[in-house]
Parts: sequence; C-alpha cells; structure tokens
Amino acid sequence: MPLDLSHMFKANYRPIQSLVLNAGLQCLALQYSADGVEKIFAVNHLGRAILFHLLGPYLASNTRIVVKTDFPDAKSSTVKEPAHPTKENVKNNGRRRYATSKLVNILWAYALAHRFADYTQSKTVIAMDPALTPILRWVWVHVLPPMIPVLKMLLGTQNTRTQDDSGSNLAWLAVGSDIDGACGVYYEGRKEIKSSVDSYDEAKQKDLWSWTVKFVAKSGQETEKFGRKKKIPL
Repeated sequence: MPLDLSHMFKANYRPIQSLVLNAGLQCLALQYSADGVEKIFAVNHLGRAILFHLLGPYLASNTRIVVKTDFPDAKSSTVKEPAHPTKENVKNNGRRRYATSKLVNILWAYALAHRFADYTQSKTVIAMDPALTPILRWVWVHVLPPMIPVLKMLLGTQNTRTQDDSGSNLAWLAVGSDIDGACGVYYEGRKEIKSSVDSYDEAKQKDLWSWTVKFVAKSGQETEKFGRKKKIPL
C-alpha cells in the first residue's frame, strides 16, 4: 500500500505561515557536493531553493518568506561561476566564496519577489542581514556581550549584535504584523536598507532563477512546475 505523507500532512496541519531559509555553511578549503557543485553554494543557495520549491504546495496564501543572508562584498559575472569555479577563481578563499553565496541569496530573493508581484499574490519575501556575529557559541556567551560597544567602534558600524538580538530580529521579520506587505526588501536587523548594487541586477536575478530551476528539478514535470510563471507556490 503506498504511503502518501504529503496528503496526510496537508490534511492534519495548517498551511505554513512563515518560512525562514536560514541554512548556511562556510568552509575555507574548496569542497564539492555529491552532485559536483561548490559546497558553500550548494548549501547556502541550492538547498534553500529546493526546500522552497518542495514546500510550495503547503505555503499559506499570505506566507512570509525570510531569506537570511549578509551584506555581500562580492561580484559574480555568471551563476555558473560560484557553482562551478573556473581555473581563474578556484583559488578564491572560503570567505570570498561565502560572500558570493550571500549575493546569490539576495538575487534569488528578489527574483522570487518579482514573481510574487507579477501575479499580485499576497506572499512576501524579505532578505535579512542578522549583523556581524561570532561563530563560536562560547564566544557568544562569554566574550562577545561586553565587547559589543568596542566592536562597533573598531568596525565603524552599528551592525554588530548579540546572538539574542539577531534571533529576536529574525523572529520579528518572520511573524511581526507591523511589516505585513513588505516584499522584495532588505533588512539589516530591524532597519530596511538598500542592499549591494549588484543585487539589483535583474538580468542576473532572472539568470539565477532559470539556472536554479533547471538544476534542482529532477524531471521535466518538476522543471515546468518550478519554473512556470503562473500561480505560485511553484
């Protein structure tokens, strides 16, 4: 007897009201996923895109999607460049590849927002920079809190927050009622700001969307479903 868990889920649970795409990876050494994609790009972008497309049928009509990213200081001429590094850029360090993946996150978020807007859907997409944060939990708990004022002074930015602050800001963006209707915007903490110049390149947004759909789809039916320009969820 076939087991249809998707229909069981749909029957027993309410549609998803908020979807936070938060998975991320940073590694210094160049590594590849099982399907041959640079690993940071695979986790930080492709994994999120697959999750969105597969959860599409279970999203509420007014779902809010928050794409966690950072303010990127990277450029990429094509989508294939970060996914499949060339001989020229294969030597880029892990931090540079991570920064490029964050630019890709914003490009994809804006591409999705355009699709929602084109069809007057009430779903919304927000890209969010949680601010500069240390990696190690021990540093978060024992070292960082008293150093926040010093870091802000040394780095010349207010965009440095504790783990609790960043988590609170992310939750606010995911479920806060006072930002209903915000779509295709970028937040630094709780402040809406402009993202990098490259992130507004609509040609790159469209290229990324098309390439991603073709890569993550496992059949012609999924390619049509994920890439169609009609009703979203895709």
